Amino acid sequence: MTHDLNFTCVSRCVLPLLLAASLLFAAGCAEGQAVQETQPVAPGDPRAFDSREVHNFREIAAVVRTADAVVLGTVESLEADRPDGPPGEETYYSVATVRVDEVWAGRNSPSAGDIIVVETLRAQPYALDWHQPGTKVLLALTETDGEGPVRYNPTSSQVAWVVQDEDLLATQDDPFAVQVAEMTLSEVRARVKKGS
Repeated sequence: MTHDLNFTCVSRCVLPLLLAASLLFAAGCAEGQAVQETQPVAPGDPRAFDSREVHNFREIAAVVRTADAVVLGTVESLEADRPDGPPGEETYYSVATVRVDEVWAGRNSPSAGDIIVVETLRAQPYALDWHQPGTKVLLALTETDGEGPVRYNPTSSQVAWVVQDEDLLATQDDPFAVQVAEMTLSEVRARVKKGS
């Protein structure tokens, strides 16, 4: 009798749950939904140096879902910009203050008009430096942990662009960053707002 009871419980309780989970997974795959929104940074990739660099984006919607804030702003000042370490093993550290002109998306966003601190630590310099005062930038940001004033880091080195009128310039030689830079500022704004 115990054997029959165990089989009945398995067939009535566990098997339907397994079948439902399998069908949900298959439905998600059939609709083209990615199981993972970003690709992990591969070992040996220079971006793997920074423990915060854990995303390799392929679409704007994934950036919007991942970042704490997507903002259009203007660099106000550059407080630190220096390489550290012996030649060939340098790390690049920058601290810039950015005036937020527009907030496009985010769950922990600053407000338009706020002055925020943006820190970057990377294994190689940006291909196009965006830290200079007066530079208009589009940034996807992640709030840092810690005490004191709120600070942000770019969510990935891929998600910082210099803005010139309606044009975007990629700051990294990266396929996603370049793909986004081929769009106009208005097109990117619409996609970010659609993804939020």
